[in-house]
Amino acid sequence: MFLLIALPLIVPLALATFFPIWGALAFAALSAMLVAASVDSARRILRHGDARISVALVVNEVLSWIFIFFIIATPWVLGGWVPPPSAFVPSLVLALGSGFLSIVALVMALFDPPPREVVSPR
Repeated sequence: MFLLIALPLIVPLALATFFPIWGALAFAALSAMLVAASVDSARRILRHGDARISVALVVNEVLSWIFIFFIIATPWVLGGWVPPPSAFVPSLVLALGSGFLSIVALVMALFDPPPREVVSPR
């Protein structure tokens, strides 16, 4: 999640100083780290059964994967193989929004009742 929030803050600083090819390579490297972090997050949620505790975590995981696809694909679709710095802006906005959505999901998960204390209707 840190990577998803840090991506929109780090990449514009790097793109301002790099040549376009180095900016594209930096974005590709950060995108690879983002996919690795997301795979690890999904694996942990499924392994520990955290998804059964909160629906917000499951929804967040699905929405994060959809956002990640668009975050990674948008610069290449808008700018080609070596996108200009302006082609990264929509991806960076999506990454920032997805990071905030993850924070909201974690806060919502704190207010879910524990699984053993769910009151059944009579």
